[in-house]
Amino acid sequence: MQWQHPEWLWALWALPVVAAILVYRHRRCRRAAAAFADPVMAERILPAMGWGRPLLKGVLLVAGVVGCVLALARPRAGVYYEELRGRGVDLFVVLDASRSMLATDVKPSRLERAKADVVDLLDEVSGDRVGLIAFAGKAVIKCPLTLDYGFFKEALRRAGPDDVPAGGSLIGDALRRAARAFTDKTRQRLVVLITDGEDHDSFPLEAADTLAKEGIKVVAIGLGDPAEGARVPSAGSDRWVMHDGQVVWSKMDERTLQEIAQKTDGAYIPVKTRDYDLAEVYRTHIAHLEREDASGRKRKRLRDRFQWCLWPALVCLLLDAGLTYYPRRRQRRA
Repeated sequence: MQWQHPEWLWALWALPVVAAILVYRHRRCRRAAAAFADPVMAERILPAMGWGRPLLKGVLLVAGVVGCVLALARPRAGVYYEELRGRGVDLFVVLDASRSMLATDVKPSRLERAKADVVDLLDEVSGDRVGLIAFAGKAVIKCPLTLDYGFFKEALRRAGPDDVPAGGSLIGDALRRAARAFTDKTRQRLVVLITDGEDHDSFPLEAADTLAKEGIKVVAIGLGDPAEGARVPSAGSDRWVMHDGQVVWSKMDERTLQEIAQKTDGAYIPVKTRDYDLAEVYRTHIAHLEREDASGRKRKRLRDRFQWCLWPALVCLLLDAGLTYYPRRRQRRA
């Protein structure tokens, strides 16, 4: 037998305290009765105040509490095998929110185009848990894994360069953050990385190796022009970002994204500046990978046995509630 929540068993240490309180209560009632009337009068106007009924009620109450505590600890026993089906995945959208994603070689901008297509993706992931990580110079979880797609959309709408604490573009840190954010290793885990591929020495290929060891696949989607690139807008103005007196141009780095996808046995989608359908990407790549991994697999599970403790506990508590503390005395006939 195993306990799913063994921390509840610590509550059993309170039972001696409960027993002591019940004994103290009964003794105090007896002293109050003795002070209220002399023994001859007490036999006529007060119930029998022996130890039998209070002892029975105390045993029932303690047994009921013990049964409830054991039920909360969730005992499990008996093995059965659950077949894993090819549905229900955990999917993190890792979105590049750096300032280079504001470039307009993809209309209206790389970032706004990515957001619109992620919204289309939600129509295909019914029943899957989705989460959002936005990254620039730091990776931040904007939405943990959830089935609340409305909350996900609101977090996606707010994601942008001003919503991330530091500037830059650290793809490796974002991938490592996604790997730590997956909590259920029994489910198929996928990362949809949407970026222009620019990275500032965050070792993304080493991060991809870490995800590959965890069995996490990455579908990398590259946005932007890999040849000419585009100018990066400056914050709060119509000017361009400058460096050493020169306008900064952002080009998509295809090679990094290709190697990330290859290392994790995922897929690379070279969107560049073309129109694309992220929902079709899901149907073609993500759903297919999920079915291949989940087919024919079974998972060993233990059956819940909390009912064994809960039902006797409820019976004891009902009996305790139906009994009075002191029975009435039988009236003697003159």
